[in-house]
Amino acid sequence: MLCDAHVHVGYFRGLYSSPEDVVRGLLRLGVSRWAISSTSTSGKSWAFVRREYERTRELASKQSVLLLWLTPKMLDQSRDLRKYDVLPFCGLKIHGANGWQTDGKPLRRAFAIAQERKWPVILHTGGSPEYEAGRFGPLCKEFPAVRVVLAHGRPLDQALEVMQQADNAWVDTAFMPLRDVQKLLAQGMNRRVLFGSDYSAPASFFKSPLASYYRRRVAALRGLGETAWRLMAERNFIAMFTK
Repeated sequence: MLCDAHVHVGYFRGLYSSPEDVVRGLLRLGVSRWAISSTSTSGKSWAFVRREYERTRELASKQSVLLLWLTPKMLDQSRDLRKYDVLPFCGLKIHGANGWQTDGKPLRRAFAIAQERKWPVILHTGGSPEYEAGRFGPLCKEFPAVRVVLAHGRPLDQALEVMQQADNAWVDTAFMPLRDVQKLLAQGMNRRVLFGSDYSAPASFFKSPLASYYRRRVAALRGLGETAWRLMAERNFIAMFTK
């Protein structure tokens, strides 16, 4: 199987990726399962975002693992997140650009809910100093039962340090330089690296067609060795998204 742990539907940098476009594109690329969240959450209403998730499930319920892209405002509106139980979410996606503070009470509350529900938490890392991977180390240690994905693993030295100190910390390969993936594998992190593409965000950064970019990325990672690739693209995905 080919499983992708980092996929998005929705608005991003002025482009819109509809559920139809995303599902059709992933299936054509031979992706068997994917963990998906909505980038539209940052600017659209919950009603709009909910329709995106519902349509995604209509098109590919067996393939789609739904992640609730959570903002502090959403948490304020539903302190236990029951408002969002209308959909079968299996984890949280948290992006610092939405106003989270790495040492703030709201983020700790989100982690506590994830712990109660046995959900993984996917954290965007990088982009600014306050969202670098090392800033999330204390949370990983405070909530050892929560599987945490330091998406992008930025910067790598910090991500690796957190992983060495907290067995529940993982990374995904979305936009990660190949040399960084090699370093992680060399450090024995084979079972805590997830293949992630950030599909369909690369369409906003690169001129080449999204499908071509995706295939090149898969080929490059697979070139690191079949055993490592099977872990990244299948077994680790199952371990992460199975309670």
